[in-house]
Amino acid sequence: MQQGSTGSRFGLGARFGSYSASGWDTTAYTLPLNYSYGFENGNTLILDSPFTLVDTAGGQSYSGSIGAGLTVPLRLGLPDWVNWSLTPMARFGAVGSVELGAVGGMWSLSLTSNLDLRIADKTTLTIGNMVGHLQTVPITIQDYDISYNLKNTIFRNGLVLTRGIGEVFGRPASASVFAVDTRFTGDALYVNS
Repeated sequence: MQQGSTGSRFGLGARFGSYSASGWDTTAYTLPLNYSYGFENGNTLILDSPFTLVDTAGGQSYSGSIGAGLTVPLRLGLPDWVNWSLTPMARFGAVGSVELGAVGGMWSLSLTSNLDLRIADKTTLTIGNMVGHLQTVPITIQDYDISYNLKNTIFRNGLVLTRGIGEVFGRPASASVFAVDTRFTGDALYVNS
């Protein structure tokens, strides 16, 4: 939702990712569902629920979560071509794998900074930074108590270059290229970045 717009919006999308780490190839398919409501004061309430399928060397895992956040635009006398906002967010979800016989629950808190720079008429450079804390929660399924007891801090930094490319089915369309770096600290993980 653009800063300054009010009312309700629903969103549905699809994402695909392909990654390689330490010799393991991974593909990820995500179906992000979201709802946002823009208030008169410029703040935006965000509810989202992404569902993801990850395939790593033939082993599949599934995850889903629900999150709630509030985007607050920062009005600091910035020029019209600069939009900056902060979004605190809370999330709860679960992840599991039939092949690995594993399931886990988790919660997280995060703060995201989003800086949009309109560098040309139809082109925007977005600089995104996020810090978050993620912690697992125990899950009980029949006679099984599952608790991984993991606590991690996540740092995610990225650049997105977006350009308007015209219309598709009468709706504005754009294309983006991006680079994202994600790093984890805290309890030991198989991949830390």
